[in-house]
Amino acid sequence: MSPLLLLLACSGPKPVDTGDTDTDTDTDTDTDTDTDTDTDTDTDTDLGTWYADVDNDGFGDPDAPLAASTQPDGTVDNALDCNDLDATVRPDATEVCDGVDNDCDGLTDDDDPGVDLRTGSVWFLDADGDGHVGGDSSVLACAPPAGAGGEEVIRDCDDADPAVNPDAEEVCGDALDNDCDGAASSCRLVSGSVSPADITFLGRQSGDRMGSSVTLADIDGDGSLDLLGGAPGSELDPTHTGEVTAWTTAATGTVAYADSFGGATIGTGASFVEASFGSTLARIGDRDGDGDDEWLAGGPGYRGHNGGWGYGEGASTFPSTATEAWAGDVGNECGRAIAAGADVTGDGAPDWAVGCPESGAGKVHVYSDLTTYVTVTAEGRQFEFGGAISMADFDGDGVGDLAVGAVDEEMIYWFAGPLVDGPLSALSDGDAPGTNADGVLATVGDINDDGYPDLVAGAGESDDSYFFAGSAGDLLGRGFDMNAHIDAAVGGDLDGDGVDDLVVASSQANEVHIAYGPVAPTFPDSAWVQIDGVRSGALGSDLALGDLDDDGVLDLVMGDSDDSTAGAGAGAVYVLLGR
Repeated sequence: MSPLLLLLACSGPKPVDTGDTDTDTDTDTDTDTDTDTDTDTDTDTDLGTWYADVDNDGFGDPDAPLAASTQPDGTVDNALDCNDLDATVRPDATEVCDGVDNDCDGLTDDDDPGVDLRTGSVWFLDADGDGHVGGDSSVLACAPPAGAGGEEVIRDCDDADPAVNPDAEEVCGDALDNDCDGAASSCRLVSGSVSPADITFLGRQSGDRMGSSVTLADIDGDGSLDLLGGAPGSELDPTHTGEVTAWTTAATGTVAYADSFGGATIGTGASFVEASFGSTLARIGDRDGDGDDEWLAGGPGYRGHNGGWGYGEGASTFPSTATEAWAGDVGNECGRAIAAGADVTGDGAPDWAVGCPESGAGKVHVYSDLTTYVTVTAEGRQFEFGGAISMADFDGDGVGDLAVGAVDEEMIYWFAGPLVDGPLSALSDGDAPGTNADGVLATVGDINDDGYPDLVAGAGESDDSYFFAGSAGDLLGRGFDMNAHIDAAVGGDLDGDGVDDLVVASSQANEVHIAYGPVAPTFPDSAWVQIDGVRSGALGSDLALGDLDDDGVLDLVMGDSDDSTAGAGAGAVYVLLGR
């Protein structure tokens, strides 16, 4: 049977039947294959990817995946943790200032807008861009912005002005601490010689003794100070009449004589022979309210030492003679000492005083105008009361007070304003405070910086010079011995630091000394700056301070009555400009 069946198969029809048979067989085979494929797909769907959460913060480590059909312990279904060893670092954390990407957003600290700045620090900025951090502007940040720093690097004392910083050069007279060293100015004069000075005004001829007295006043009403110098030995008028010369414009270098530089010379008039006019000078101030200063000059030699004084009316055209108001009696030597500028009569305007030390016990006339005056005397004494005078509001009550020296007695008397006519009792007096025939009483500003003006009493013939501090209620406190020879003194803020400085002179030694304030009453030697005069001079015959060149800084004016540059004893006035 078998051979027959094989034969039939070979000889039977092929086309369609054979194809149908193949199709059926293939279909079965394909079905089996599809079944296998379905089995594989089911396996893949059941598996999942899990991520290690070592720090158990709910966020997985993207670098530690694990495939499993069920979630293994210690894993999570996200890969959002950027540090799986620190539970504080995760996507829902708050960014803080610690150098770490706390919230895993790829941004750290200040680069992350969501950072909690409360965790940062205060940083101070260089707001003016001068390279130095100031204390006025600051930001809260994790790290200091460019140019900023902590409190310990603050060095700029004005971070709104790039010209003010520790590297800046101090500018004199602008009231700014340009270099942030704690002082408004470092523009101080230093020890050295007066020659060459910034300005030198020479006497006219031998024997003039120009610079015996100096003062500063706006005599022409232009708003700028002018310099007045006294030459009591001048023979401008017949015989040793004396003169006052005024320089009303600025200058530099050496000025041969006033007329060569916008100056004007004031005499007493030909009738006042031997007056020694200009032996003393003082600025009264604008008493009459016309816009220019009045001034005062003493002539103690007038009429055989009766003495007198000249009252100068400020004027745009300087007069050739003073407005004379001679007040001397026989032998009084009125004008040997004068003082001006304080309101000691209480009328609201500046007054002036003229000492007549040889009038009996001595007396002082205190003027409130050309004809009205109060006479102050020291009854029962014969000690040249009025040989030295000074006035200021020493007790700070708004009314000027008067200090008078009885020079032979070497006593100082204080009189509290307002003064009234008649003999006055001194409020207090002091022992040996340093006044004699060549002595001086000088108001020197508030050099100890306590709010009250101070006084220096110098004894021109000895080293008994004293410093007195102003104080409320007592006019002046006790005197401190300065152990120095002083015959001229003045005070003011020379270095622009807001505190008055002291300038004293020993013309006999040809020296001027400066102590920058605040000044202690002990006056150590190390505190003084020394300026030496020219050879055979008498630098410091008189002193004055004021801003002559209108630059906001005080200038130092020093008379030298013995200067011989223009002739023996012609005298000179030296000016050192503040810087």
